[in-house]
Amino acid sequence: MYDVLVDLAARLQRSVERLLDRLMDAGRQVQDGHQLEAELRLSLQRTERHLEELTARCDDLEQQLKQETQTREFLSVEFYKADGTSYI
Repeated sequence: MYDVLVDLAARLQRSVERLLDRLMDAGRQVQDGHQLEAELRLSLQRTERHLEELTARCDDLEQQLKQETQTREFLSVEFYKADGTSYI
């Protein structure tokens, strides 16, 4: 009877140790997941800032293109006036 109890205790001990190992692994995986999430959030923030900068740059270029187009049209009209021909 004593041998059976010792055997059961040993098996229970091994089972508990395996369970604790699995819990430790799960804890590490959760910790790794949190770290990965933090890295992804940081990367996303950098990407969003970069996208905002690119959007602002595109807006600036669009405004510059508008101004240059208006200037070109104005200069074309002035050229035709100076040349004495009709613009239209």
